[in-house]
Amino acid sequence: APKLVARGPFDLVFADQPYAQLAKGIATLEALGAAGALAPGATISLEHSSKDKPTLKGFEVTDVRRYGATSITIATFSAEI
Repeated sequence: APKLVARGPFDLVFADQPYAQLAKGIATLEALGAAGALAPGATISLEHSSKDKPTLKGFEVTDVRRYGATSITIATFSAEI
């Protein structure tokens, strides 16, 4: 994360981890926000199984798109973790 913080803050992040590792993907996004690597209002796109309903601390979910067994959760970073 230190290298990403130095290159940030980022306005847009795509997360496409293996579905079985959704918790790691969420933890990574939350850690990036806490470390200052995300700009306030940054948009994230998190791909996951449609069976899962991810919650992200410090993010407001703005949309969920379902494509069969795959879903994409789109959220905005609120910078209040």
